[in-house]
Amino acid sequence: MDLIGPISEIFKCLCSPICEYFEYYRKLDENMKKLDRVLRELENKKKYIEATLSRAKREQGKEPSNEVSDWLQNVRRINTKAESFKQEVEKGNCFSRAYLGKDVEKKIEEVKEYLQKGCAFTSYVSDAPSTSGMTLSTTRNLAGKRTGKIVKEIWEDLMGDKVSKIGVWGMGGIGKTTIMSNINNKLHEKPNKFNDVIWVTVSQPLDLIKLQTEIATALKQSLPENEDKVSRAGRLLRMLKAKEKFVLILDDMWEAFPLEEVGIPEPNEENGCKLVITTRSCRVCRSMKCKQVEIELLSKKEALNLFIDKVGSSILQVPTLNEGIINEVVEECGRLPLAIVTVAASMSGEEEIYEWQNALNELRGRLRSLNDVDAKVLGRLEFSYHRLKDEKLRQCFLDCALYPEDFPILKDELIEYWIAEGFIEEVKDVQAKYDRGHTILNRLVNCCLLESAEDGSCVKMHDLIRDMQGRTPFLPNSVSDLTNLRSLLLQQCGRLERVPSLAKLLALQYLNLDETGIKEVSKLLAAASRRFEEAAASRRFEEEKWAGRNA
Repeated sequence: MDLIGPISEIFKCLCSPICEYFEYYRKLDENMKKLDRVLRELENKKKYIEATLSRAKREQGKEPSNEVSDWLQNVRRINTKAESFKQEVEKGNCFSRAYLGKDVEKKIEEVKEYLQKGCAFTSYVSDAPSTSGMTLSTTRNLAGKRTGKIVKEIWEDLMGDKVSKIGVWGMGGIGKTTIMSNINNKLHEKPNKFNDVIWVTVSQPLDLIKLQTEIATALKQSLPENEDKVSRAGRLLRMLKAKEKFVLILDDMWEAFPLEEVGIPEPNEENGCKLVITTRSCRVCRSMKCKQVEIELLSKKEALNLFIDKVGSSILQVPTLNEGIINEVVEECGRLPLAIVTVAASMSGEEEIYEWQNALNELRGRLRSLNDVDAKVLGRLEFSYHRLKDEKLRQCFLDCALYPEDFPILKDELIEYWIAEGFIEEVKDVQAKYDRGHTILNRLVNCCLLESAEDGSCVKMHDLIRDMQGRTPFLPNSVSDLTNLRSLLLQQCGRLERVPSLAKLLALQYLNLDETGIKEVSKLLAAASRRFEEAAASRRFEEEKWAGRNA
């Protein structure tokens, strides 16, 4: 009888860890799913930061901060360990799986911790002082004598004292950004009167807070995120005044705004500063009180020369073709550089007369029903899209429109999405799929539907190509019926204002609405949350019943 007490205590001591390890065993599969989910979230955050760093490096020459570099290195370590950890779990027997269950929970907490650190960064780059901007990669050469005269005119205004604000305007795809990229680069070729050259892409919708941040980033400095616009404007004003003479180039402006609201000192002869904007609207130039410089269409001869340069001069030696059919195709491009380059790329290598006649008929057919000038421009670009005869190629191209405007898209990340979405299925080997993905990317770049960065790591979609796919704010109701959808990644879709009901998406594991235009999220998720909870409860019941049978 005296032994009952000690035996009971021993039993309690043994029973407690046994129950604990049984609990780890029972929850292992559920926790492995949790681990997969948080690892995906961490990987998405890592890719976003890497893409942002790539853009900052390319456009402003900025390097990652030490803290961010350490974070990226640790995330790569975590990912490597997680893969080997998963293999251990798959191979483990009953006892080892129970033991590993405890490690899984620790690993989940570690991943969550690094995810929180990644979300807490206020800046990804080093704030080292800068005295100059960066040269920009230009994917198209300047075309036409008129363009050369415009470049000379803008350059003389920048070097002179009479003009302080210049507005470069013209229809989309006419070469405004290309002209200013070349001038930007020319400003860096040799010493000149300016201490700094600052390039910022504005785009739409106009966001003055974001514009303040972009200008500060271009200066390799930062602004506090928790301050209001007025306080930030004061800080930015001091930063810019410290530069004394500078050129600020604001590319792709759609709306006018008061410079003082952002914190930009008014350029004048006294301070020697210059402002250059590019826009599709002469009204924006007038509102900003800029000297207007209109970019006109190419002459017929310039248009033909550009087309021949892009399609390949050997086309003139093909006996089955005549100069007449080539001239007619060029004429349908409307003397617009982007349309000429894009259509020429899609016709490169075509030597049969019926192919050219069919292309001409397609172009005319698309433009005949369109009255608006902008619509006709988009119709010419749409022709190039439809020349992609492979449906998978079109799907891969359309996938690029899910990225934000003017966003550098990492090639490897894009290919990963294509593989995940089943666009690349004809090969089984992983490396072969990546090779196929890069081949697709090269075809889209060669067709001028995408632009490749100078370092080769990223691609980008021209604004007008994006316009061709529509600017509907970025989601259709049919999304509600995608019951097998696992991830819905909409981060940075600033124009997205509405998402249909997600209640049917029971397979959805990851939803990202960061930096979208959606103002009310709670109602959107309420119905979906109830369905998710019901499904999760049902799964837990089945898992517990199964665990009980095994026990």
